Amino acid sequence: LARLGYRVTGLDIRSDPEILTAWRTARTRCEGLTFVAGDATRLPLTGPFDVVLLLYNSLALFHTNDVAVDLFTEVRRLLAPGGVFVVDNICRTLWSEIAAGRYADGISEDGLWQMTWLAGRNVFALRYGDQVRPARPQPRRGETLYRAWSLDELALLCRLTGWQIDPASQKRPLLLARPV
Repeated sequence: LARLGYRVTGLDIRSDPEILTAWRTARTRCEGLTFVAGDATRLPLTGPFDVVLLLYNSLALFHTNDVAVDLFTEVRRLLAPGGVFVVDNICRTLWSEIAAGRYADGISEDGLWQMTWLAGRNVFALRYGDQVRPARPQPRRGETLYRAWSLDELALLCRLTGWQIDPASQKRPLLLARPV
């Protein structure tokens, strides 16, 4: 996007040296890039932004209702009038895989991945490789938790925080939301 002339601000809660190096390298290739380390529920930005992108598994990392409400409220604060919030609809993909039985016992078909679910919730930890433990189907303390948001949950989250999802985007990989 920066190469196309847009100003781009990236945010990550981590400020790992590898992330900072990647941003510095990218900044030398094109102008208009800024990187900010900070918490997305208390964004250290002022805006306004024409578009806010929440891509890949970022939404899944906000696994509690309160934190997700804070995030969507903060994004709304930063959005310019007429702007759009774009959310990667990874949940659609994840639920399709689960419905197809790819994780029926919590283990992927190739045995390399394990989803360990919190009882009675759509919150899980993801294990890979030698971390896979079929005998331990519950998340352990310290494991990163993710949420498999449903479209109904996202719609409710949007209504609670003043967003409206573009109905046509619900069947696509990216959801588009605009302030109500």
